[in-house]
Amino acid sequence: MLDFDTPPRHVFPKQQTSLATKTLSDNHLFHSTNSPEHRLFQSNYPDPKAPNPIATLFIMAAAAPVPSYEHIHGDNPYLARSYGNLDIKEMTKLYDDWASTYDNDVINGEEYKAPPLIAQTILQHLAPSDREDGLIAPSVKILDAGCGTGLVGIYLAKLGAKQVDGIDLSPGMLDIARKTGAYNKLEPADLTNAIDAETGAYDVVSCVGTFTAGHVGPQCFDELVRVTKTNGLVVATVLDEIWKPLGFDKKVQNLESEGKVEIIGTELMLYRTKHKAAARNVILRKNGGRDSPLQQ
Repeated sequence: MLDFDTPPRHVFPKQQTSLATKTLSDNHLFHSTNSPEHRLFQSNYPDPKAPNPIATLFIMAAAAPVPSYEHIHGDNPYLARSYGNLDIKEMTKLYDDWASTYDNDVINGEEYKAPPLIAQTILQHLAPSDREDGLIAPSVKILDAGCGTGLVGIYLAKLGAKQVDGIDLSPGMLDIARKTGAYNKLEPADLTNAIDAETGAYDVVSCVGTFTAGHVGPQCFDELVRVTKTNGLVVATVLDEIWKPLGFDKKVQNLESEGKVEIIGTELMLYRTKHKAAARNVILRKNGGRDSPLQQ
């Protein structure tokens, strides 16, 4: 049973989440944004200058693995199909077909809370030199891997990010992400293959909602770490139902034992509240380790 009255252990410090010293008026994303995507996002997600209520969504008890995912996808047909055994072409078509209604389906329909929470996590764990006036410094380079329609990119931009690249399997989803104005570059990519980026190209790599049933396996962490610079951050969500059964826990532990990363956290969070879908919030800091075998 989930206990939402128990105070969470992992709460963002007030001084790190209060952004009152910085307005959003100078952020390039919001000079001329009156699109339905922005209005939908802003009506459902809190102003980043406010205290972070989403941090209270962390939960302390692990969800037991079950053979069916019906309990966390409800009656959403796209979400249900995305958890199935689809090949790359089928998965691409699924997300292309879903792209036009995805934001409404997950924000309103599923009460998806991961994008602002992960953006705040990134801000919290940045080195002081990578912050400016309490926000993400404009010089910080971020890769949003599995960016979808750009929900994470929007919130990163609200927190000051100016250099965000996105990659995703679905061209249809990338078309929606392009309309947000939050990204410098958007490219199609299959995360089961090597990422088309130089080793150490990014200060931060985020991967939100991609490590889920029927999608990308734990081996992708090798590439996320490879394209992150030394002392940079990898911040990802992993659906809790697959965290241990598919070996994500062991993969992350192995990366640390090999000297590639320091594990900062793997706390559970409630990232889709309607069906109480829990995910691990994986936070890694890159050490000076060997490169991904995918590039050797």
